[in-house]
Amino acid sequence: MSWIKELDIGNALNEVIKNQRTGDDFIIDPLRFEDFKKPEIKKLFVEDISTELATYNAQKLLFIDYPKSNFILRPCARPLLKDLVVYQSVVKYIGFKVYRKIPKDISYSFNKFKDKFSKDQKRHIDHWLAFEERTIQLCKSYNYLLTSDIASFFEHICHDVLKERLLLLNTSDSYSNAVNFLINNLLCKWSQTDNIKNFSLPQGPDASRILADIYLYPVDKKMRENRKIIYFRYMDDIRLFAKNKHDLKLALIDLVKELRELKLNLNAKKTKIYETQDKESLKKVIDPKKSSLNLIDNAFKSKKEGGIRLVYDSLFEIYDLAKDDSIAFNERYMNFCISHVIDLMKFQMVEKAVVKNICIDFFNMLENRPHMTSKFCWFFQAAAQYDTNNKNFILKKIVEFLRDKKKNLYEWQELILFDTIRQLLKKGDIKFVRQIRKIKTKHYLTECQKRLILGREGDTDDIEQIINYIKTLSLNDEQKRNSAVAIQGLHKSHKEKIYDEHIDKSYIKKFVKSLKGNYFGFIYNLQKDRVDETVDAYPF
Repeated sequence: MSWIKELDIGNALNEVIKNQRTGDDFIIDPLRFEDFKKPEIKKLFVEDISTELATYNAQKLLFIDYPKSNFILRPCARPLLKDLVVYQSVVKYIGFKVYRKIPKDISYSFNKFKDKFSKDQKRHIDHWLAFEERTIQLCKSYNYLLTSDIASFFEHICHDVLKERLLLLNTSDSYSNAVNFLINNLLCKWSQTDNIKNFSLPQGPDASRILADIYLYPVDKKMRENRKIIYFRYMDDIRLFAKNKHDLKLALIDLVKELRELKLNLNAKKTKIYETQDKESLKKVIDPKKSSLNLIDNAFKSKKEGGIRLVYDSLFEIYDLAKDDSIAFNERYMNFCISHVIDLMKFQMVEKAVVKNICIDFFNMLENRPHMTSKFCWFFQAAAQYDTNNKNFILKKIVEFLRDKKKNLYEWQELILFDTIRQLLKKGDIKFVRQIRKIKTKHYLTECQKRLILGREGDTDDIEQIINYIKTLSLNDEQKRNSAVAIQGLHKSHKEKIYDEHIDKSYIKKFVKSLKGNYFGFIYNLQKDRVDETVDAYPF
């Protein structure tokens, strides 16, 4: 298996950590990989994976329900840490072997992956903006536009079809071995506990997005052959243009048939045909505030105070729209405003009272916009550092929300809120620790967050309960790692005795013993977070 030697496990680990830190993964790691700060810890982890690859088999996925904007729950899953890193490294190896064959002007989302091998790397958002810009330009020269997306895309990706399609793209033995490893040792293992065997990719990991993009390649190739229409997409968000409705309908028939070959179907409710001259109806597709967003974004990218001050009022006009649930693009506007107001904090260009009022707005929205919780909490972190007077107010409101059984309904939202508490809570916040003890968590990853908080800030009884938890429960690697870190404050001889007796002989024991310090999780830093990274986040 010579291909295994070509895998870059270390780089895959770095990419996984970056995706988690920037919020690109639905299911956050309770420690946010803070325990990987030391190079020797990373090295130990990478070496452990490398020794197992020849006989590697994945463990069960982590699952959590994610609330969508209409309160419908979407099941999200990600692999355990070791599996996630292996998955990322194998998929990147496969993607590198085939990325030149994917048409650049069709899949705008796959261009993000192509950028990894380009000298002229763009922000991720630039590919989305290029997708939108092409839509706007084609509306000027074509009479009809069809928009659609694929129903439950990731859940309906068939492993057998994926394997077949991947093997058509490259014929080398090493590539074929990597594809077989991906299907047999990772994807099929993960689907064994599902109702539908050999289907679905875990949602969240960057590797899944890469595979999903490649999966649609035969559809892209077929649709490109039709010279009467223009077809392109961003992941499963599809655009079709034609001069007349007849050609557009015929192209839609072809698209439906091609997707069926891949066991996929279009989302009927989201499939719509627009006349491009009907500007009013196009507002549902083309953001009417796009020029304003671009103007604001360019001013912030310049990092010049004068230019930023010129667009200050325009930014808060967008914020007013973001608060209106009836506005079609309100979620995009909200993401945009959050990232740019955080930038204003970095430049010391926003009044503290304004920041406090936005925090109040977000707490009022938590109940009705649970899917936005991670963005709201990102803002809370920045606001607490911008004005330390905000910290206790934010902690108080979060704890009140979590203790309210009528409001605290979603396990994903609770996980994100606990992560925020862990980052904000400091020594001496005893009143909050007392209240946190009483909260019965909905998901074991949130329980890991709670134990990290109590392990760092709690008393002797809290530590004793964590030790009993370690002794009595059968834990997966994720729980072992977090539980072991939660008792880092104990005397070395005592905690290592617990590691030896209850954490078993897995890499976790060696791993945590090597920490030589207290690492209770990543803490967001307003000043260290680069401006050009934060403005990358607004469409998603």
